[in-house]
Amino acid sequence: RMFSGIPPAVPEKRNKHNSADRSHMLHSIVSEDMTSLLVLGGILFAFGATVFATGGFCKYLPRDAGREFAHDGKLSAGKPRGAGIIFVLAFVASAILFVPMKPELVIYLILIVISMLTGFLDDASEKPWGELKKGILDLCVAVLVAMTFLHYNDNTIQLALFHHAMLEIPKAVFAVLIVVLVWVSVNVTNCSD
Repeated sequence: RMFSGIPPAVPEKRNKHNSADRSHMLHSIVSEDMTSLLVLGGILFAFGATVFATGGFCKYLPRDAGREFAHDGKLSAGKPRGAGIIFVLAFVASAILFVPMKPELVIYLILIVISMLTGFLDDASEKPWGELKKGILDLCVAVLVAMTFLHYNDNTIQLALFHHAMLEIPKAVFAVLIVVLVWVSVNVTNCSD
């Protein structure tokens, strides 16, 4: 079939624990035809909550003491740190209100909050935790993300460029790839601030 020009049948969802329930806040009172409006509402809510909370709570964030070994590190003294707590909590609130909740998503949201809290507590501490401690905590979160993903989903990926061919990756390799992706993403985010 691959050479006939007709792509093989692709399963709609690869989630092993599919459920058709609509267990979420706003989706339960809005028709399915309004899904795109809920998406827009979620984005606008997250943006508005972030702007409002940043303006209101910025004064409570820990302050930078200036980085001793960074180029012009003393110039950052007094600037707020740990603002991730504001936009991550706004994101989580938006997800709870506007996205269908399933156990897998709830676990991811909890892991996002845990990752944010480790960064916030590091920023708020008098003495920085150091790269090793923070790196190990981030690695633990990444491992939990991989375990969650492989529990709720299969280890097959779809290759759209090759007529939707399916490729099964060994679970151990898939888990390592997920851990590397999440761990590097968290650390790239940390480096950017």
